[in-house]
Amino acid sequence: MGDVRDRGLVYSLASTLQAVWLGQTACVHGGKTYSHGEVWHPAFRSFGPLPCIVCTCQDGRQDCQRVICPTEYPCQHPEKVAGKCCKICPEDKADPGHSEISATKCPKASGRVLVHTSVSPSPDNLRRFALEREASEQVEIYLWKLVKGIFHLIQIKKVRKQDFQKEAQNFRLLTGTHEGGTLG
Repeated sequence: MGDVRDRGLVYSLASTLQAVWLGQTACVHGGKTYSHGEVWHPAFRSFGPLPCIVCTCQDGRQDCQRVICPTEYPCQHPEKVAGKCCKICPEDKADPGHSEISATKCPKASGRVLVHTSVSPSPDNLRRFALEREASEQVEIYLWKLVKGIFHLIQIKKVRKQDFQKEAQNFRLLTGTHEGGTLG
């Protein structure tokens, strides 16, 4: 099939529409254009959004794969939430088996959360992120592996804040938010 040219864009009239802008190849899905390396959850009229599928634009090709949920969670009873693929740990529910957890350690009010990322890139496409919750005495360190443009969660480790502070020079502050805010 032919190409349609319009103001520097080249649209390939094939089964997958591709837009080329200044040598960069983009992907088009559902009427939206995605840049090279951009990640999204596809949506189809019949099914709606598919939170368990993640697509990545790779040089004009849509590479879609199933989301890999963690096998271990930092809580004992993770819950399924509508609109999310993987289970999540409830933030405001104390584990009934741990009566020593008090309201002062698990306040209902929103608390600040700091997100750190590792300073130096690690080998084997590994990325480390640390979640430091103001209301917690522990820091959660998440280890992700990049495979074919998709991040897979491979480990969640909890360390005491004091131990994290000893290692803080290996991390830099990425962002901050409040509990109850959207974290991805």
